Amino acid sequence: MACIAPAYSSNSSDQIIEPFGALEFLHWNHSWNNYKYAGEAEVNKSVELMKECGISFVRFDFLWDDIEPQKDKFDFSKYDYIVDALHKNGVQILGLLNYSSRWASPAWNVPPADNNSFVNYASRVIARYKGRIKYWEIWNEPDSEAYWRPQEIQLLVKGCLHRSKKDRPRM
Repeated sequence: MACIAPAYSSNSSDQIIEPFGALEFLHWNHSWNNYKYAGEAEVNKSVELMKECGISFVRFDFLWDDIEPQKDKFDFSKYDYIVDALHKNGVQILGLLNYSSRWASPAWNVPPADNNSFVNYASRVIARYKGRIKYWEIWNEPDSEAYWRPQEIQLLVKGCLHRSKKDRPRM
């Protein structure tokens, strides 16, 4: 028999904080996930199941190519819906800022030709979800050539951190 014990917040002995998270691909309408989330109903079902399972946080991608499919043309509608659904159900988000947009790079896993374009996208996403997403991760597994080629991420991370601190000194 397996037993899972909930964690208790140090602020209140009555508040239960489940210590379990998940990696979830809630982006619908992509070939790489077989169009698993065709729309809002599928996202809602997945979020409900997460809550039912005791998932209290999710690691979730904010794909650059979805959000900025053309230079300086941002569309947050899909992500606004997903963030709202997770937030409404008490699921916290570790936001993952990643993958190149088609206009910025020859491939999804190749760094952008201009790091400032990624920094601009990242700062726009972080600012949009200020107060609802506290933690961000820059890129997915940059130590793996499957996700980052060539393996030089330091300048990108440095640019994002500098801009984020400048735009938002405290979360």
